[in-house]
Amino acid sequence: MSLITVIIVADAAGVPTSTVATAQTLTADANRSSQNGGPLPAVDRTGGERPSVLVLTLREAIQAALERSDMVRVLQGSIRLASDSIYDAMIAEWETRAAEGRFQPSIRARVEGSRVNEPPNAFFGPGLAAPTRRDTLDLSLRLTKPLRTGGELSMGIEPPLAYLYFPNGVDPGEFNPAWSSAYVFRFRHPLLRGAGKNVATAPIQIAQTRTGQSHWAVRQQLNGLIRSVIEAYWNLYVAYVEQQTLEAVIPMAEESVRIEKLRFQAEQTIYADVARAEYQLENLRMNAVRARAEIRRRTLQLKQLVGGARRMEPLLFPRDVPLQTPPDPDAQHLVLTALQQRPELNQLRDVVRQREVELTVARNRVLPQMDLLADYRSNGLQERFDTSLAQTQRFDYTTWTLGLRMDVPLGNLTARSRRHAAEVRLARDRRRLQAQEEVVTFEILRLHSDLRAAWERFRIASRQAASAQQWLRLTRIRYENPPPRNSDRNWMLVELVDFQRAMTAWVDAVRTSGEAIARYNVLQARIDEAAGTGLARWATFREPETADAAAGPILSGRYGHALPAPARQ
Repeated sequence: MSLITVIIVADAAGVPTSTVATAQTLTADANRSSQNGGPLPAVDRTGGERPSVLVLTLREAIQAALERSDMVRVLQGSIRLASDSIYDAMIAEWETRAAEGRFQPSIRARVEGSRVNEPPNAFFGPGLAAPTRRDTLDLSLRLTKPLRTGGELSMGIEPPLAYLYFPNGVDPGEFNPAWSSAYVFRFRHPLLRGAGKNVATAPIQIAQTRTGQSHWAVRQQLNGLIRSVIEAYWNLYVAYVEQQTLEAVIPMAEESVRIEKLRFQAEQTIYADVARAEYQLENLRMNAVRARAEIRRRTLQLKQLVGGARRMEPLLFPRDVPLQTPPDPDAQHLVLTALQQRPELNQLRDVVRQREVELTVARNRVLPQMDLLADYRSNGLQERFDTSLAQTQRFDYTTWTLGLRMDVPLGNLTARSRRHAAEVRLARDRRRLQAQEEVVTFEILRLHSDLRAAWERFRIASRQAASAQQWLRLTRIRYENPPPRNSDRNWMLVELVDFQRAMTAWVDAVRTSGEAIARYNVLQARIDEAAGTGLARWATFREPETADAAAGPILSGRYGHALPAPARQ
């Protein structure tokens, strides 16, 4: 691995030491591009024909991606938008708030006035004469508080007739006008169907579990985003390894062409040897062009993941060195961690909790409807409103009402069928959770096996690259310092062939070693994604109180920079 590091650090692709990228650099660059309505002009090239480059660490790339993760992008062959985003989590939290609002008190008021002027001989009720002219006023005011046990408690002012006036006069001993008032306290509580805190608060519990499901879904996508950035980062690393290796051997190939041309001019060889050297030189140059194109492609890929500006330059250069720590031979702790922290499993556990609440409600719906009703009324009747109200407040004239109301559906086929459906849904989701735990266990074991194999391949590739380096160094010395001609055998052709093979072998060995260590680091990221620990490992969390309260329920405390509030966006 030291060989790869020396190659990249020594040349660094002409990277200017002053162009160091940070997450803020990439984010600000992208924001300026968006505000200008399109890509910015290309940055001035540095170092002759080389494009300008931004040096980037892996943590800076991940931080930039998380800061612009309102829409999560993941790498799966190509880059695509994830189906879940921060907005889904915020919508779910507002839905929970809406469900909690059902237990807030409410006020209902009503005022109605009438001036009645009916023709003579009008009848009121069953043949009872009524005054044809009268003024009436009805009013009511009621404060109702739903209870979390399923009942309802209310207090109101509800007189049977608040005001009554007869313009044509009344009989002696009657009030004209007459003011009536009444305080009514009412209590209703279900005893069977709809009774109990678990049933009454079921909509809130279901909304909370759905909010949890949405949060776990977003966390899963953010883990995928982090894995995608790491994969794209090390893919770019591999492209630079290949490009730097090719640029290191191209001068050697050019020197071999120069030597063969001099030997041809001295009539020590035939032109076929010159053509052979030129062919390999052009092949190396072609591969270098392909490597530079791969750098540009993977730079765009990484920029798209981290939310960079929509333009090619500056190129991104990975500063970090891949992790070279041997893997833990025991995978059981990874399995246990995944079973506890994998967002997908926790999402299914929230689904199971939702099904349990739904089954509780479905079982309660099978019971008959039986409600306890209780009213307490204080009455008042006087010629003036204030005296009538004072009489009501003394509670001298009260009325009690107590009763039961029952509703028993015969057969109750609908409720029973829905209960059975809820039982089957719960059994299905429990079994799905068990099956998914098995899937996750085998996935972790498979990834751990691949990780160990990748480590062994890297160790072998590193030794192979070191051997190829020695082969190339010694064959180059032998080719540039051939033995004196003491026979008819063309020793220079033999040395040229060996030198060319050594160059090709060294390029292949270094590329293979770079791909092996990059694959090893990508597998580490895939294990973090499968175990659900990627976000906890890389994200920088903020305290909840630093979030914008006006943006709604606080999400930043759960996901850190990964969840900017839309209001701030």
